[in-house]
Amino acid sequence: MNQDGNIIHAPDLDEISNFGEGLFIILNKKKYGFMDTNGNIVIPCQYDAADYFKEGKAFVTTNKGKKDEKKFYIDKSGKVIE
Repeated sequence: MNQDGNIIHAPDLDEISNFGEGLFIILNKKKYGFMDTNGNIVIPCQYDAADYFKEGKAFVTTNKGKKDEKKFYIDKSGKVIE
């Protein structure tokens, strides 16, 4: 789906939601990742929770609800921001 709401590519995903800074949050098999407006998955579905991009970063969670749960920010390439 592009910014105008037109479907341009329909990848095999469970959900596409929240759009921020050119990327949609996507859900596949209970994991979150990010897709651009051309339908390209730019950050694979590997997070247990994800928020949309704002000011070049997104807040994500791995191992949600577990003892080793981690919360951190990533950039648009998926690199952890420290």
